[in-house]
Amino acid sequence: LGSNKAPNNREEQSKTFLSEEEYKNGVNLLKLASVLQFTLPGVPSVYYGDEAGLTGYGDPFCRAGYPWGRENTELLDHYKMLGKFRKENKAFVSGEFLPVIADDSIIGFIRKNDKNKVFVAVNRGFSEREIKLPEIFGNKTVTVKPFDFVLVEGTSFSGEGTVIELDMNVLIAKNLGIPTIIVGSGVG
Repeated sequence: LGSNKAPNNREEQSKTFLSEEEYKNGVNLLKLASVLQFTLPGVPSVYYGDEAGLTGYGDPFCRAGYPWGRENTELLDHYKMLGKFRKENKAFVSGEFLPVIADDSIIGFIRKNDKNKVFVAVNRGFSEREIKLPEIFGNKTVTVKPFDFVLVEGTSFSGEGTVIELDMNVLIAKNLGIPTIIVGSGVG
């Protein structure tokens, strides 16, 4: 995690730290980026320390030692949730990529194969966005809050879906046999 006001030299870098607000903003943006990283085509690769919330600037201050016992547990839980969600949905490994919506603030797409269908939406904008889910998800509408994300998954698409709104610290994806809507908590 870094700042948009990076110090100019090594001496300044050694004495500069993110404010609480800058750190919180960086964590929120990292969550959004990681949702895309784990759900877009390809294999996700996490740079050492990102999952723990390490901060840094240019070399040699780009990475400190791993903060054993002082990790950002909110981020660790987020990455664990994404890893589990990806592992349980093979559409991320061998599935098609179908764009649904994309503009300056939001991207939404489907990943699907013969057994799994997942809808992903990430909102990096300052306004709530309503998205009508495609027919294979029952034409439901989901609201994506500013700087937040939504993951919708399920193997059976008949009947009513279950809406789950959880804090990122306890966000867990469970395949209930019906569409499950997971609403992230990127804003904190």
